[in-house]
Order: sequence, then structure tokens, then C-alpha cells
Amino acid sequence: MSDHGVVLESGAIRFERVLPGPIDRVWAYLTDPDKRGKWLASGPMDLRPGGAIELRFRHADLSPAAEPIPERFKNMENGVTSHGHVTRCEPPRLLGMTWNEAPGKAPKTPPR
Repeated sequence: MSDHGVVLESGAIRFERVLPGPIDRVWAYLTDPDKRGKWLASGPMDLRPGGAIELRFRHADLSPAAEPIPERFKNMENGVTSHGHVTRCEPPRLLGMTWNEAPGKAPKTPPR
């Protein structure tokens, strides 16, 4: 495994991170839409294998400093929504998910 992750197969990457703080707080920042929206993307997440995920990326909300949007990202100025599925959910220690899938796509369980 590199510092960034490991490719499991075409279209599947595994990231493992050790995050600071008590495990319950880390779990909340991964699974609570409002908390997750402070560092990545808000949106609902059905916390069961096969459950749907909607990630609403709005990068302008992640920093208190207003920065001009680079021209190549102007089409995403009002945010981008990505869909996926929960692949594994073992609270509060393991959360596996996909994203950037077509809405309504059947979940695929990646290899372990």
C-alpha cells in the first residue's frame, strides 16, 4: 500500500486512514451529512450494505476564504452531486462505499 491507497482492480481503490480523535467523533464526521459536509460532501447515506449514498460536493463551502473559481471549474460553481452505495458498514470501525456511479445503479461489492 502506498501513502495514497492501493488499486484492487480496475475501478476499485482502497484507502485506509487513521484519523485523530475519539472513534465515535470520527464515525460521526464520516456518516452525519452535516458533519461530512464540513470536510468533504454533505448528503444522505443509508448506512447498510447496498444502501444509497448521495454526496453533494460544494467546495466553496469548505473554506471561510472566498477564492475565485478557476475557469475550468466554473461549470461546478453551484456544486456537484455524486451517487454511490455503501459496500461495508461496521460501526464505528469500517465504512466502505462507492461514488461517482449513475443514480439508481445496482451496488457492486468490491473485493476485500
